[in-house]
Amino acid sequence: MKAKRIVSILLTGSMLLSLLPVSALAAAPVFDAPAQTTAKKAAPLVQEADVSRSTEEEAATRSSRDLDAENNTAESITIDLDAKGNPTSQGDVAHWYYNATALFLNSGTFTLQPSSEPGAASALQPGLFIKRSAEFKGGTAGNWTTNRGTISGGTFEKKVLLMNGDASITISDGLFDGVVVNKGRYGSLSITGGLFTKDVDVYTISTGNLSITGGYFVAKPIMPQGSNTGFATVRDQNGRTFQVPVNEDFSENGYGTLYVPHGTSEQANPITVKTDTVLTDCLADGESIMDSVQQNADGSYTIEVSQPKSIVLVTAEPTPPTLDDSEIDSAFSSGAAALGIVLGAAGLGYLTYAYGSSLYLHYALPGGFIPSTRQELATVLWTTAGKPDPVSTALYTDIPADDIEQQKAARWCVEQGLMSDYGATFGPDTKVTNARIIRAWNSLKKVPVTIN
Repeated sequence: MKAKRIVSILLTGSMLLSLLPVSALAAAPVFDAPAQTTAKKAAPLVQEADVSRSTEEEAATRSSRDLDAENNTAESITIDLDAKGNPTSQGDVAHWYYNATALFLNSGTFTLQPSSEPGAASALQPGLFIKRSAEFKGGTAGNWTTNRGTISGGTFEKKVLLMNGDASITISDGLFDGVVVNKGRYGSLSITGGLFTKDVDVYTISTGNLSITGGYFVAKPIMPQGSNTGFATVRDQNGRTFQVPVNEDFSENGYGTLYVPHGTSEQANPITVKTDTVLTDCLADGESIMDSVQQNADGSYTIEVSQPKSIVLVTAEPTPPTLDDSEIDSAFSSGAAALGIVLGAAGLGYLTYAYGSSLYLHYALPGGFIPSTRQELATVLWTTAGKPDPVSTALYTDIPADDIEQQKAARWCVEQGLMSDYGATFGPDTKVTNARIIRAWNSLKKVPVTIN
């Protein structure tokens, strides 16, 4: 028994020591260096580390993990982060571990959970290394990311380096706010979804091992020579913004031009967009395909993209909301009179409305301050109502956790039906129109609170 125990301890020590080369790789923040140099330095170290762990026991473990991944039975794991954005523990090695410079995901399906402490970081601060038997599906990576496995969701604020070697890398969803660089020559890369707001560089991958069948690209990917993957540009006829689905919801940011992989005449590629106004026509290389466009229950449109080089969304001009007497607060007679004079000028249309509504709001709102964002509007409404406490204490993830007043203002306005949210987010920086401000201001008068 004692001999077996000694052998077991030696084997465990050997396995732990074999992990050190990978830790050394991640500890060096060389991912800020030019991508080509990074690949030359990093790839041999990763291969050497893999070889050093090629014991019979590790091989058996890998086979088990690969089988789990294939059968969709990989363990689902949530990693809690502390207020500084670091994992709260060092992990169990078999599934994941953290060594103060990087978080390594070995096996399983992972989600990052930020701390709920006031002022806590919302993103992972150290680097992130996703290995071939791991899947990252939720949370925010605030530093560099190296992926050798699967990304099915989450937000990546900085560079994502794809190092597949002989592995298969899949990206099916996610928001990528940094450049994405592929350095694999022998493995395969499949992109089926996601929003990529910076360059996607895949020029070093073998053409036959690259498949891009979905996703939205603000900058067109650099395609390898000879690739038969083509893209269509999607834009509004006047450069106005529209929204695209990301992580099962529509993005807050609008993009005037997006690139999407086009399909073929036999197999079209369906894309979904939300326009800022009603879609009146859809042009594919100048020809209308509106008959094939489907309007969805949520107001979005599904478009079958075959082989055109450009898709133009022809939308109606914004319809200015009208004001009637019930929308003018009689308590502000000077403002109402001035508004009546402006609205009485015939033939000025939307320009008349814009100036008139601004004048009205200047007189109606406290101090004459006209909000320009959703957060400013929520703060004005909440302050005017006397800063009541909301029922819920849940925090919005896109408002600083330590800004209690902004959190309360947003939550209270949503609870009272004055404004809407997006689940866990509020969209504090989204612009608001005068019409939206007027509707919210009038709705506030119907809330049973004392208006200051």
